[in-house]
Amino acid sequence: MQELIRKIRRILGDGVVVGVIVPIALAVVPPYFKQEAAPTAGAVQVQRGFTYALFGAPTLINGSDAPQFGLTLNDKPVPLGHLEMRPYTLRNLSGRNLAKADFETPITIKATPGQRILYVGVNPAPGHAPVKVTLTGDTQAVVDPMLLNINEEVSINILLYRAAGVPLAENPYADDSGVLSWTADIKGADLSVVGAPHVEMPTTYPIRGIVLYTAHLGYGVIALVLVGFLLSGLQIKKFSATKSTQSFKTKEILWLAGRVTLAWITADTVVRMFDYQIVPLFTWRDNWSIIGAFIATMIFPLPPDLLGDSKQATSDPAAPTIER
Repeated sequence: MQELIRKIRRILGDGVVVGVIVPIALAVVPPYFKQEAAPTAGAVQVQRGFTYALFGAPTLINGSDAPQFGLTLNDKPVPLGHLEMRPYTLRNLSGRNLAKADFETPITIKATPGQRILYVGVNPAPGHAPVKVTLTGDTQAVVDPMLLNINEEVSINILLYRAAGVPLAENPYADDSGVLSWTADIKGADLSVVGAPHVEMPTTYPIRGIVLYTAHLGYGVIALVLVGFLLSGLQIKKFSATKSTQSFKTKEILWLAGRVTLAWITADTVVRMFDYQIVPLFTWRDNWSIIGAFIATMIFPLPPDLLGDSKQATSDPAAPTIER
């Protein structure tokens, strides 16, 4: 056990290892904890996409002598500004292949009061037979059972008539509550309806001046890696030049980790200043303050007693002296 502890201390005492592990941990660990939980097994998911209006009302042509526009659907007049296309993706997340017999009842879509279902189109998974859809009046659609293997997807497009008009904006992350209801009895799985997935973007204003998430693309990624390792190497070399031994104490390890972290923040700042593909997160004062802090750590040495022991080494009375 003691030998294992000594090996771990020797590894942690290696400045190069610290300089590599710390930046990688800062880049990998935070996004890992921010990942959304994967859907649980035993679910058939209906995910709604971004809805959009068809043939919106011509608000710019509203004079008394303006031409009158008309729209018909199956030879029936439909007022403009009331048609909406709602795309959906049906996914098998149950963890097993679903046969037609597993659908104890078909998928039934019902419109709430004030909505009318005009058309439902189903595009089956590649290689599968077409799926039949039956409209019952204009308030209900029944999708026949289908073969749906693990992780396969089916596209469903619904043309909806909204009596109150298509809203200008609809929450893309909400489910279909208040518009459509989806029901089905599936053996070993539950049918769930969700909105569009959340996409996390880097915040416009960094928290306390520290950014642990970058959104560089293309050559910006290569430049970030090269500049980051270059500046980290300079920090490690500068720190190691003041060390007479290869072993590091806990305070020294933490100090070196901070210097390497500063190197990567500086690298991100430098690359971000020249990366036109993303929006800058800092003002020019913030950028040069970070660069100035990095330069200061490279120019000015640390006080000799900052990380060392506060106790001074006592002189050995038995040591030989030299008389002049």
